[in-house]
Amino acid sequence: PAVQKEPWTKSDCKVIIRERERVGHLLNYGFTWHEAGDRVLAECELKFTTREKVWIDELLELEVHYDDTFDIVLEERNPGSISWLNQANSR
Repeated sequence: PAVQKEPWTKSDCKVIIRERERVGHLLNYGFTWHEAGDRVLAECELKFTTREKVWIDELLELEVHYDDTFDIVLEERNPGSISWLNQANSR
């Protein structure tokens, strides 16, 4: 039987984006962003499974390059605003 996934929380909804030009349209989904360092990157590595990272990359239409010199972390601003990610993960 499939494991029932818990609802996404703010800590679940962190995504590392390395390309600034890809960030703008995501603000429409209720995300905010700020610069982050390696500690947040490590945290995000633990928050997402490989499969979930693949879905995120596909949805954002970009490749995440972990050798760049800066991070952008997207966080859920309003509860439920990340429902588009839930739908993609369940299809």
